[in-house]
Amino acid sequence: MYAITGLKLKARSPLAATINIELANGAEGYIPPPEQHLFGGYTTWPARTAGLAVEAEPRIVETLTGLLERVAGARRRREREPETSYSKAVRASTPWAYWRMDEMERGPYAGRVAYYLPGIEGRVAHSVYFAGGHRPLPELGSRYSIEAWIWPGVEKTPWFGVEIDEGTKQWHHTLLAVDGGRARLLVNGRVVSEAAKAGRRLGEGFEGRVDEVAIYRRVLGDGEMAAHRQAR
Repeated sequence: MYAITGLKLKARSPLAATINIELANGAEGYIPPPEQHLFGGYTTWPARTAGLAVEAEPRIVETLTGLLERVAGARRRREREPETSYSKAVRASTPWAYWRMDEMERGPYAGRVAYYLPGIEGRVAHSVYFAGGHRPLPELGSRYSIEAWIWPGVEKTPWFGVEIDEGTKQWHHTLLAVDGGRARLLVNGRVVSEAAKAGRRLGEGFEGRVDEVAIYRRVLGDGEMAAHRQAR
């Protein structure tokens, strides 16, 4: 099993504490979650030592969670991202939509993504890794802002059409501010482009982690943006 499978069981178990114990080198080989089959590797193809269906992992998780409910005599817990000083600061600015990027599986994404990696708050928060995947954006009109934290996994990976060269494998605060025909992209409070490509897909072409995406149907003020960054 992948580590995320055990994390799902621990997060959903109705018991006060749940410890996963597994025997290695079984005849089933690795048992990847469905999204991992798009990446290849780790016996994501049919073989003598990997004969399980693509949907085997979620079925195993559901069965084991049901057994934990029977043992505990209680319903499963729903995994939730805890509120942080940053999330509270963002909510105070009343975003139209706020995506914590904390999905453990089957999020609203297309293409290659990996779930539940460390986010801007370390183990407290989580993020989604984009590696050829994206998340559709709603129709936002001609005046809006998209705020997000990104962790480029490779050099010069594009974020809204602008190559990010601010340091790989580090968290950076970004803001796309669209006002009519003008689309500014700010990284860590600094304007890096006055002609960003807003597009209709979040993360298209980007490789790396994305966390705490907030969408506003207005241009976010400089003071609000600075307050959010300081709240992290």
